[in-house]
Amino acid sequence: MRFAVYEMFVAPLALAFTALQARRALGGRRALVEVVALVAYGFAVEWTAIAVFASHRYAEGWRLAPLGIPVAVAAVWAALILSALALVGRLGLATPLARAAGAALLGIALDLLIEPVAVRGGLWAWTPPGQWLGVPVGNFVGWAVIVGAYAFGAERWEDAGRLPAHAARRITLGLAAVTALVAVGLAWRALGAEELFPVEAGWGVWAVLLVAAAAQRLRGGKPLAGATLAGRLAGEGTRLPEAVFLFLAATFTVDALVLGRGDLATAAAGTCLALFVSLPEGLPARLVDGWRRKSHAALAECQGLVHVLMKPRNGEAWTAADRALLHEQLRVLARWTPSLVLFLLPGGLAILPVYAWLLDRRRGEHRGGGGD
Repeated sequence: MRFAVYEMFVAPLALAFTALQARRALGGRRALVEVVALVAYGFAVEWTAIAVFASHRYAEGWRLAPLGIPVAVAAVWAALILSALALVGRLGLATPLARAAGAALLGIALDLLIEPVAVRGGLWAWTPPGQWLGVPVGNFVGWAVIVGAYAFGAERWEDAGRLPAHAARRITLGLAAVTALVAVGLAWRALGAEELFPVEAGWGVWAVLLVAAAAQRLRGGKPLAGATLAGRLAGEGTRLPEAVFLFLAATFTVDALVLGRGDLATAAAGTCLALFVSLPEGLPARLVDGWRRKSHAALAECQGLVHVLMKPRNGEAWTAADRALLHEQLRVLARWTPSLVLFLLPGGLAILPVYAWLLDRRRGEHRGGGGD
């Protein structure tokens, strides 16, 4: 049943989201070239890793798996790489190298959930098993090369010419990225790098990679538009790229809970938190903005409250009368704005300046944006 869910539902739906995003951003024929090239690339990297390194093997439960490679896995590779490129374009990462690194980190963040769940669920197995929940650290190095090399090439050598020539460039890029994967894999083995990471270091690697994925929002700028593949994908205003990541994260999180293991639940929680923070127009920002709008609407019902509330922001101190007014009107407001009950607790007025800072319409202007 687990194989059927991933093969017949999860992978096709993720690829459909991605194909629709690509079609809207690139047009039908160009989108077809990009999607087919990436599915072929995903199949090629899987076959190469098994043929050259015997790194892993797929279970027999996969129904559509020519040469032992599930087509569903190749489809997920295509969905992840194109969606990651759209997301780093929306994050506004400035250079092809930064966008390639950003796409790789987003992919790795999701893979930190996918791999242990897939291993524990019997979808595939690493040979030999790795140090972290059965997954080797070298897998994530491979992800960095697979996603990063392709993304860098797609961004650095974008081609808006004829489709046959563009398809040939994508095939060449895929071959170059596979060659890079083999080179890095051979070097990793020759150096014995896997042995440098003891079992107890696995969760440290997990934490560092998730923090790195989430922190890249701090390096972002204005969303890209046009010019490169990431820019064109980012310019289409749908939330389909976010949907691909969140859909896959939700699916594997449910599977982790079904398997009933605390370590898998921890891996799922970490990945979901990293995506929660790192995706463009992230949910935390939307929640705060929505809360701010509702609070302003409620505050408008209380005559004079906003003026008194903003006094510390304007360099004035609250008087005893001000504090009494605040306490009384916040008590009224708390009836339909439950979060304000916090300020009615003992000592609650001490954190009202933070509340005023969050409500301040001028903070967006100070950053160069518009106010609420």
